[in-house]
Amino acid sequence: MKGVNSTFPSKSVGFEPNNYSDREKFIYRSLVNNQPLELPGYGRALLQFVFADEVAKSLFALGKEHLEGAFNCSGDEAITLIDLVQQMAVFAIGMSAAEIQFDPEHDRGKWDRTTFPFANEHHIFDNTKIKAAGVEFSPLIARLKKDLDDFYSSHLY
Repeated sequence: MKGVNSTFPSKSVGFEPNNYSDREKFIYRSLVNNQPLELPGYGRALLQFVFADEVAKSLFALGKEHLEGAFNCSGDEAITLIDLVQQMAVFAIGMSAAEIQFDPEHDRGKWDRTTFPFANEHHIFDNTKIKAAGVEFSPLIARLKKDLDDFYSSHLY
């Protein structure tokens, strides 16, 4: 019997307006409304992100080229939770977030999604294989700024 050829795309944390978790809006709203942000653990986990259109382009490339195997769909850059919040603060309120608190009791598996939308767990992926298929990823910081300008700004203020 002949085997089945398969492709297994795996994506990192997704960013996009109106996503199932609305992580960006949670952070931006807290910043704009001058509410403290409480990061799980100490906020030092490294994460990589991917945007919805990049996932779509990745799936299209994999299907078009009939590629088989496992592929990590993830942007090129990793950032800590602290640095992510600080960068989003610069965009949203013009300065670093003044009130970031840490909650070491709710680190990793004990994380509470209602307190902060990301767990303090590393999510790092090697995207070399999918990039060899011609997929390109946006620079994270530039794309966060673009999404704030294009979507979130009109929904926060």
